[in-house]
Amino acid sequence: MPIVAAFDFLSHEFMHHPFNEGYLRMLRAAFPGDRIVFHAKQGHIDRLAQRFTADDRIEFQPCPPFAARFGLSRHNPVGGRLAAWQCWQSAMRSISGQDLRLAALLGFDANLYAVFQARWPASFTAPLHMILHNHLAEAMSWRSRNPLFRAFDLRTVMQRALPANVRVVVLELGIRDAIAAITPALAQSIETLEHPLLASEWGAKPSVAESSRPLRIAFVGHASANKGFDLFAEWGRRH
Repeated sequence: MPIVAAFDFLSHEFMHHPFNEGYLRMLRAAFPGDRIVFHAKQGHIDRLAQRFTADDRIEFQPCPPFAARFGLSRHNPVGGRLAAWQCWQSAMRSISGQDLRLAALLGFDANLYAVFQARWPASFTAPLHMILHNHLAEAMSWRSRNPLFRAFDLRTVMQRALPANVRVVVLELGIRDAIAAITPALAQSIETLEHPLLASEWGAKPSVAESSRPLRIAFVGHASANKGFDLFAEWGRRH
């Protein structure tokens, strides 16, 4: 039976649960006859698995998270690459020898990006989708003053063209346009996936009391200026 494997080496506990649940449900709808296996940190799996039933046929397998050793920063080229290499080895132990249809890396930084995009074509013909979560948008604008670190940051490593079976998946049209402008070599390798919405968030009909209340809009995540939050807040005040 073909397998679809999703790996999240960065999320922990409750991080990215809405997206990860929606993405797994989308995979199940797209590949109804395949095995779908989700790999993440045990604490993340423990909480996410509660959202599924046996009928969903989603398998959950724990894997070690991305972790730079020796107290080094994740931006450190040595510690970061070593951590990414360990994630790669964990993924290989899980999917080597399988009838792989698709693999997805749910979130990446410079080190995961560099290791996976470089080694994937020599190991698999199946596509690899590397999903750029919004919590990593800051990494695109972060540039170290250290020239060694700067040579290995996300902006630098994304200047290289991707192999044919490796794609970057972004969740907003604006992110796609921004990456294409910054790294023209990636323009043909970017896919856009609208952030999946869960039926549990909109499916229940509101009560009469709820429907009479003023509309409230909330943000979850980084409400930063470079994501346009200040502009949205200004529009809210104006209207």
